[in-house]
Amino acid sequence: MSQSGNSTSDINNKILSAKELRALLRNPPAELIKKEYEKESIYISGYTFEDEHLILDDSITVNLPLTFQGCTFKTNKLFFIDGLICNETLTFEGCTISESIYFNSGTFKKEVLLKYVHVKKVHLSHCTFDKVSISGYDIDEVWMSGSKFESLHLGEHLLGDNIRKFVIFAKEDETGDVFVHDQGFDEISLFGSNKGKQFNFSKIRCNKLSITDFKNEGSLNFYGIEPKDLNSDNRYFQISDSNLDKVQFYRASFSQYKELIIVDSFITDTLFIGCKWSNNIRALHGPGYGSFEDSLKTGR
Repeated sequence: MSQSGNSTSDINNKILSAKELRALLRNPPAELIKKEYEKESIYISGYTFEDEHLILDDSITVNLPLTFQGCTFKTNKLFFIDGLICNETLTFEGCTISESIYFNSGTFKKEVLLKYVHVKKVHLSHCTFDKVSISGYDIDEVWMSGSKFESLHLGEHLLGDNIRKFVIFAKEDETGDVFVHDQGFDEISLFGSNKGKQFNFSKIRCNKLSITDFKNEGSLNFYGIEPKDLNSDNRYFQISDSNLDKVQFYRASFSQYKELIIVDSFITDTLFIGCKWSNNIRALHGPGYGSFEDSLKTGR
């Protein structure tokens, strides 16, 4: 695709390259400025952005609310956000992203909203966010690592959908509140530490949930959790090398997992309220200890 600058014809055709998209955001044309109740925003609807790489870099600072509505981002590689600064909200609503969206670096002073999106992967790394909200269709992976944020929401606007894998590496000086509601997962992995924040998982269906090398000094709550697929052979709930101080489990269906594995972890002050149990609990030494393989057979 041509990498030439914007033209009226390009904009009217609504098919732009990565270079043209960057130019558009640096200097939005008047026809993309929406005025409502005396407030202005940038409203980009029905466009297709197509290139080998789609990159929004540190040459772009957006000072108005920015919305992509029903747009398509086509790339064989990545939709890469690397240094973008948004001083107001950034919204992708009803958009289709052919591959993955990587927030690799940037500053987002107001909410970043991915609403009703079709996208394979969402990676959030090395950025500064206020609020991030992700609601999409059959997302393969959501990954949060190395970003500073006030709150992260999964499923806020779209209930009952599926995200194959959710991974979060929490740091006490970066990670904010996490709210996950009414979603299905193949796998959730939680690492790091929670210092004085809320991690709330409610009405979760997850085949494999792993809490590993995690220290809780805040609020970590599970309000209703069960496997997504009772026919799956990969139904495990594992707590490994963690300190779950005052974690609360409400109505957790541990009995529906093949095993509840507790490995080298402290759960002394953990509350279990209205949970379902069976003879599937292992409290063991973990991998790296000579007894691990034997304990899988005998350590119940």
